[in-house]
Amino acid sequence: MPIPEGVRGEIINYNMKKLFTFLSAILTTGCMMAGNLLEIDFTTGQGDWRIDNKELGGLETVWQQTSRYGMRASGYANEINCTTESWLISPTVSLKVVSDANLTFSHARKYGKLSQLSVKASADGTNWTNLEVSEWPDGTSWNYVTAQADLSTFVGLDNVSVAFVYTSDESGAATWEIKTADISGNDPYINGIRYNLNIKNHTATVLGYNDKASVTIPESVTFCNETYNVTSIGDHAFYGSSNLSSVTIPNSVTSIGNKAFAETSISEIAISDNVHYVGSQAFENCPLTQIHWNVPSHDDYGYIEADSRITVTLDAANITWDHVYLYAWDNNSNALTAAWPGNELTKDNDGNYTYTFPEGYSIVNIIWNNGTEQTVDIKGISVSCKYKLTSMTGKKIEYVASPIILSPFFGENNVVENVTFGRSVIRIPAHLCDGMSSLKSLNIGENVEGIGSCAFMSCGALTEVVLPESVQMIGNSAFKNCAVLESVSLGTNVQSYGDNAFANDAKLTSIYNYRSRPAKLGIGTFEGVDYFSCILYVLAGSVDMYKSSGSDWKDFYYIEPIGAEVVTTNGTEVTPHDNTADVVWPAVSGAETYELVIKDKQGNVICTLIFNANGQLTEIAFSAPTRDNATEQAQAAGFSFTITGLQSGTTYDLTITAKDSNGQTLQTTSQTFTTEGVTGVEDIVTNIAPTKLIRNGQIFILRGGRTYTVQGQPLQ
Repeated sequence: MPIPEGVRGEIINYNMKKLFTFLSAILTTGCMMAGNLLEIDFTTGQGDWRIDNKELGGLETVWQQTSRYGMRASGYANEINCTTESWLISPTVSLKVVSDANLTFSHARKYGKLSQLSVKASADGTNWTNLEVSEWPDGTSWNYVTAQADLSTFVGLDNVSVAFVYTSDESGAATWEIKTADISGNDPYINGIRYNLNIKNHTATVLGYNDKASVTIPESVTFCNETYNVTSIGDHAFYGSSNLSSVTIPNSVTSIGNKAFAETSISEIAISDNVHYVGSQAFENCPLTQIHWNVPSHDDYGYIEADSRITVTLDAANITWDHVYLYAWDNNSNALTAAWPGNELTKDNDGNYTYTFPEGYSIVNIIWNNGTEQTVDIKGISVSCKYKLTSMTGKKIEYVASPIILSPFFGENNVVENVTFGRSVIRIPAHLCDGMSSLKSLNIGENVEGIGSCAFMSCGALTEVVLPESVQMIGNSAFKNCAVLESVSLGTNVQSYGDNAFANDAKLTSIYNYRSRPAKLGIGTFEGVDYFSCILYVLAGSVDMYKSSGSDWKDFYYIEPIGAEVVTTNGTEVTPHDNTADVVWPAVSGAETYELVIKDKQGNVICTLIFNANGQLTEIAFSAPTRDNATEQAQAAGFSFTITGLQSGTTYDLTITAKDSNGQTLQTTSQTFTTEGVTGVEDIVTNIAPTKLIRNGQIFILRGGRTYTVQGQPLQ
């Protein structure tokens, strides 16, 4: 005969489990992690489990939820064993993406017949299969036992339910108590790699592997006759796998989690264009020497903000209060602590009062107090973002948090020697290579437009930096503390320099800046650089502008001209020298003449040259005679000619116009180039008649003993 509930409470050892949880992610995202798929503590409620009464035998109910014994079933009432059948049925779970599954439950039984109790499972709610239960209570005591039932035959199926089935008749009515129940499964191993499979999106995340030295991650995997695309590598997936020395990441992968390959033996890694997120310390303390990464142009590129929660610490050394409270509120005046005086704090292991705010707050105002409106001088307040407030007085402080950004390659064992960024790189993320003390070679792709803050800070072995023409922005401290950096080459399009971008680069001896007009520098862009030993090279025509610049450019003691650059436009190539320029231009279909016009930067015509369809010089300005027997200047790329008599260190505009037999323009190409050098102009005579005389940078034509201007006007 069952003992009334109130009599047994003192002798039962309760095993209180966690509150009922169900992975709502299964329903919303389709993503199901291994472990507990369905878990409930019946002492806290019935949850989503339902009761199906098939026969009550005159009773109002068979199953009852109690706060002490969980779900309790009995067919005994008024000293009569009733004929009953009642099912306690779970909500459905998916076993489609687990390799095995088990039902685990804690239960007790007394009285009645064991044959009247059973556990069943179904994948359709209609056809039920009896499960073999590992342990049943002996029925003579109220001791709880933990039992398991294998659900492996249901792996690969959706909508699986389990049921605790209670029956009784006049020959016996047990009391059966189910206190806890959970369904669990394991993520599947497929060819030695463990995956979490997403049912809804049919994607797979790599979670681990079988500890081999080499791993090739496939683009897709098949499980239970369904295919899943491998799109991510999870947090800590290969963490601490010291045997792993080689990994191949497929193009299907778009993200790599935090510490995914940390503490492995990988020495070289290639990360494709499609990877748009690499987590914090993903390759921490790997013996990497080569990194090939085509960082894409996504907004969430390649790094993670580490825990940037604000932590404040009050130095308690000089405080005599019995109680210390923290009252705080954020920038929007939404109270972070309930009401005055706030949260009472206890001393930490260092004897101070410390409080860490929840995530998501960047500005907080705090008051320390003793429970009244009294306050104390604020000293030694430190925050996790490596800032420190020392000796602030008053009842309130305000702190604006900055995120901690950790490189995927962060770690003491960093031996990376070479980093290469592919063509798809648009912006190099902040802190990406911060602290790479062994980095010797840096290859930046030709499409990079920006370099993030601290991207290459403290790269202690880097001696040279060459930025492509595409770079427009260099972030704060981007190359700060590069102790042996000697040479920097800056393209023509750099418009923005961050604060301390090259600060403390004491070995810097040469900076090549191809931008014609000085760009504005940030605060301390070159702080710590020796302005006397570091030479600033600029375009020859821009020396004076840099010397008179309103920014720190003028602080360089030596500002020298850069050697002239080859300029190419629409197939036309100009190679400048000190006083000459070699011009090669393509033939234009239907062209009868080519007109080359040289102008200075003020728009004055310096020289006009006319060539025929064969590339022969026929006229200089308007006065030179036709030379039908002149040497052809034909080249593989079209035609070529050397323009002489130019002034060194000077910028010119060149226009080449192709015309047909009617004088109609077929094509016009314009270019700007700068000659080399800073010396005076030499007198140079062309080897093609008529004779050209260069004097003091001016071109004159000698013919028949008379001197003409290039426009054909005779000189007196």
